[in-house]
Amino acid sequence: MRITGDYVPPPSKSYTHRALVAAALADGESRVENPLISDDTLATVNAIESMGPRLLRDGDSIIARPSALSPPGDVVNCGESGTTIRFMASLASLTSGGYTILTGGPRLRERPMGPLLDALSQLGVRAESARGDGRPPLIVRGGGMPGGSAEIAASESSQYVSSILLSAPRSRDGVELRVSGMVSRTYVDATLSVMEAFGARYERSGYERFAVEPGGYRPTTFAVPGDYSSAAYPMALVAAVGGSLAVRGLGDLPQADAEIVRVLESMGASVRRIGHGDVVVESRGSLRGGEFDLRDSPDLLPVVAVLGLLASGRTVIRGIAHTRLKESDRPAALVEEIRRIGGSAALGDDWLEVEELRSPRDAVVDDHGDHRIFMAFAVASAALGGRFALARSRSYTKSYPGFIEDMMHLGLEIY
Repeated sequence: MRITGDYVPPPSKSYTHRALVAAALADGESRVENPLISDDTLATVNAIESMGPRLLRDGDSIIARPSALSPPGDVVNCGESGTTIRFMASLASLTSGGYTILTGGPRLRERPMGPLLDALSQLGVRAESARGDGRPPLIVRGGGMPGGSAEIAASESSQYVSSILLSAPRSRDGVELRVSGMVSRTYVDATLSVMEAFGARYERSGYERFAVEPGGYRPTTFAVPGDYSSAAYPMALVAAVGGSLAVRGLGDLPQADAEIVRVLESMGASVRRIGHGDVVVESRGSLRGGEFDLRDSPDLLPVVAVLGLLASGRTVIRGIAHTRLKESDRPAALVEEIRRIGGSAALGDDWLEVEELRSPRDAVVDDHGDHRIFMAFAVASAALGGRFALARSRSYTKSYPGFIEDMMHLGLEIY
């Protein structure tokens, strides 16, 4: 099996979320071009619209028509989107008054929000966990974000920082954030890129201090780039089985999962840039294990773990402690499923070790309700000639609704 051809990944989920928030807060009509339409981004669209702004589909764009923010008429269901509920917690503080209640699905209600709630409180916002445990449902009082200075611990998620930064231009006095222990730092770079595009003014000192001036956002047109997070799966498949794949439209804005390029190169594939935002992955289908730190690219954990199964020798992945707080306990789920198909894996507090899979076992893999685990094991199954199956699931619609169709277009047989 070899893969050749062209591939256009779906739009970036991370940039779609961020652009929709900035567009909803701008001082006039904006256009978000090439947005991702998926379960998670639709949760953000619905949450924003519940507070007053209109987000209207127009071909391959969304037109944002801002309005004064008002408290929703009902509880806001954020589904299983951690990005949505965290971004909406800050946005809800900007409503005219009253209270916003934010909740979501079973796994979302287990995910931590405490550091974000603490930082919002320091900025004059009344925000709390309904159960008092730092987890959803969340209750946020409107009336505005006074602003000022806050300290925030971001060792669990950089989304806490991005949430406040995105709403800070609409604060009364501006916001200074002092951050400790931040993971997934490139996602904050993405947040700042969107803020810049919409005219926000800020200063930063590395990843330790951010100061955002009040003044709002100006309306603009923002084009969402292709998503490295989604492109990582076909790129990994080509690297594992051999071939040449041109990946189009990734753009040059910062993306955490562009780290997949370095991973594939380290394992023996070739990745060449060909013009603006396009890359070509070439491989003879012979990979070697390696050692990788995914502290700033946590969403790559499942696909890199699967690459470790398909590569010779041993692969060690570090910087993964915060991935236990995703749609599943990803490290534990990966170990369980790797062993189910006959592989060998060991897990520590902040590392995962995977051995080459020499004798795959007939099995049905459980994705643990996690879209990235589903897509990663789909790659493994395809690379191994369909030796094992995946339990029927639509978890991939959370971030990549066209995943099955795109993989079939590349030549995979999926039943």
